[in-house]
Amino acid sequence: MPANASLPEQDIRSWVKADLECEEVRGADEDDPQAIVYLHQMESRRLVDTVYTCSVIAPEMYRNYDIPRYALSASGGWWAGRGNFYYTLQEGDSLVVMHAVREPQDSLDFQYSVRHRFPILLPAE
Repeated sequence: MPANASLPEQDIRSWVKADLECEEVRGADEDDPQAIVYLHQMESRRLVDTVYTCSVIAPEMYRNYDIPRYALSASGGWWAGRGNFYYTLQEGDSLVVMHAVREPQDSLDFQYSVRHRFPILLPAE
């Protein structure tokens, strides 16, 4: 099959792997920490956001952050009373990155919205 051919959706789900990664630029012990959130899929890294702190969230912790169990990956972090949280989903031939901002006084669940939508990269033959 040519690399640019469309695969049926059920086949995509069996091989799609998309990981959120966090790269620390300035550490959390500094006055102005900074981390970059990337989406890594195949051999590609795509910029998602720049935040204060970030770490990968393990699947067993998804429930604590209102992340669906079928999410491909998740990350997030708190700094100075504010949190940024992300997770990825596969929707058709796209990878969707969801994002929520959370303040400690928020009484509602995490309110995620679409941050980015990227086409799924197909493997080369």
